[in-house]
Amino acid sequence: MARKRLAEREAFADCEAWMKAAPTRPVIDRANLLREAVALLDEAGLEGLTMRRLAERLGVQAPSLYNHVRDKDELVALIADALSAEISVPPAGKPWRETIEHIAHEFRRVLLAHRDAALVFAMSPPSGPNRARLIEHVLATVVDAGFAKENACKAAYAMHTFVMGFALEEGLGSARERNGTPAVADRSYTDGLPPERFPTMCALSSEWCSFDPQKAFDFALCMLMDGFAVHLAPKPKSKQPVRA
Repeated sequence: MARKRLAEREAFADCEAWMKAAPTRPVIDRANLLREAVALLDEAGLEGLTMRRLAERLGVQAPSLYNHVRDKDELVALIADALSAEISVPPAGKPWRETIEHIAHEFRRVLLAHRDAALVFAMSPPSGPNRARLIEHVLATVVDAGFAKENACKAAYAMHTFVMGFALEEGLGSARERNGTPAVADRSYTDGLPPERFPTMCALSSEWCSFDPQKAFDFALCMLMDGFAVHLAPKPKSKQPVRA
């Protein structure tokens, strides 16, 4: 056998291609496709997330991707579900407010950890197993807390849009900083305002220019939770035994 291989090498020594092993095609599965898609999102943002660029990262031709995803919209929905898997939930049995606040902070953390993640969630339907897991947990928490059925979905939606809107604004601030523009107003802007026309803005210029998103998020989330507590349905009182 060894002599036969040696003879073949000598016979085809003038053609290098015969001497090399046939190239293998890159193996694509849903897991590595999404891993590279998230990496591309972090690198180039949602606008730069194209099927062509994703295919290049995976070492394949763009048409090969359509064996795994229908189009970019479906890819974005899959990314949203993959990012949802990064959001932790507290153990069962925690007070409702602690649970909702934990998920809100986790949601914001993940949205800020990935470029344009808030846009990814906003542009995709609430589908997928990981995203459904979070929705189920939030809805179960507010229902168990005593929210009336007609208010449970409203409360969950309010929390979701609050975190999304906050993170979206923070993400736009990061984009402004990447372009060399301050994320928030600086003193050169507020000092140029005529105080007779904008007395409150001028009076609060120090606070405005030293704006801390984390503190603002905590403050606003606390106000939101206080509002939720007002609308909780009262727990039914246990009946007292009738005394003879």
